[in-house]
Amino acid sequence: MPKFKIDGSFILLFLILLFSPQQAVLFKILICLFLHEFGHLFMLLAYRIKIKKLTLFAVGFMMELEDYPKKAWKDISIYSAGVLINLVCFFIFQDSTIKTISIGLLCLNLLPIYPLDGYHIVRVIVEYFFPVYYTFFALISLSIITLSSGFIFLIIKSVDLFIYFNLIYLFFLNYGLFKYRKMMIQQFLLYKFLHPLEQKKKSISFHSEYERHIYRYHTVMMRLKEKWISEEELLKFHFNKEKK
Repeated sequence: MPKFKIDGSFILLFLILLFSPQQAVLFKILICLFLHEFGHLFMLLAYRIKIKKLTLFAVGFMMELEDYPKKAWKDISIYSAGVLINLVCFFIFQDSTIKTISIGLLCLNLLPIYPLDGYHIVRVIVEYFFPVYYTFFALISLSIITLSSGFIFLIIKSVDLFIYFNLIYLFFLNYGLFKYRKMMIQQFLLYKFLHPLEQKKKSISFHSEYERHIYRYHTVMMRLKEKWISEEELLKFHFNKEKK
């Protein structure tokens, strides 16, 4: 069984829900959010991917997996499952409020904002073609710009406190992602070293900053003059160098 934890942000969200004049609507939002997260859980179970830790945050569930899919199409199907459930809810439920919330969540989650599904779907597509080091910086920049634009738009619209709370929390998560960017890149490299791919090899010319040219869904072979250096050799050298 995975470890379960309730984050302080969800407790704060619950308190906002208790004192909000829009309790009935917010309760329906929570129902739609849980159905959305169920879609992700269903796909993980279908692929027999075990969940190591499950944390309930203000914006939904955060899942730490024991292993991760090594194919891009599997990742996309997992991240798309939640919005597909929202689309199903739109057609199944007769309640007009739930229909509106379902479409709203679908559109919101397709935005390229971390940690929403749209961000991860775009990330998977981009990381299939480009190294993780470069895509990471490009995507976090896109996320912060999109979030800032949305925040300005919603201030003009004067939305409910519930929406402001979630926006502020998303800013907090994006700040953490940017702050610990170097550590997260190192975690990715370590994962690739411990769980090497057995297919999808990509041959490229040698780069002195080789760690910046590692792909998520491909295994690189770097050519230095007439010699070929495997990704495993590069990462082994990288982590031995880090120890010294």
